Amino acid sequence: MASYNYGYPVTYSPYQIQQAQPMSQMMQQQPVYSQAASQPAAQGIIWVQGEAAAKAYPVPAGTNAVLMDSESQVFYIKATDSSGMPQPLRIFEYNEVVRTEPQNSNSAPGFDPNEYVSKEEFDELKKQIQNMNSNNYSRKDRNNNAKPSV
Repeated sequence: MASYNYGYPVTYSPYQIQQAQPMSQMMQQQPVYSQAASQPAAQGIIWVQGEAAAKAYPVPAGTNAVLMDSESQVFYIKATDSSGMPQPLRIFEYNEVVRTEPQNSNSAPGFDPNEYVSKEEFDELKKQIQNMNSNNYSRKDRNNNAKPSV
């Protein structure tokens, strides 16, 4: 005896269950789109046109983005807190750095080679100090070996 559901017979067979499984697998394999996926991908340089466009640029919650202005020599850093509330827009100017002379990679900033001695000068000074020390020790030894006059 078959039972009826809204006028259609309800029958259970293994064939119907096997047919339903591939469909459920297809549904599980479909990509799930989230709010973060709908945001533009931050790959490379992000260009905006002016401060108003930088303020309107969407930034996901808990992140920040560097936005380059295509109209002027500034860039913006737009950040949001963990709840998605935007932080104040930070604006920076940038200028080209022009070097008049090639920078030596071995020298530190503020390094003046005239304030330092060469290796040869150091060795000469070292010998002078050693000679002075050996002369002082020999005088002390002579004074310590002398007999008291009392």
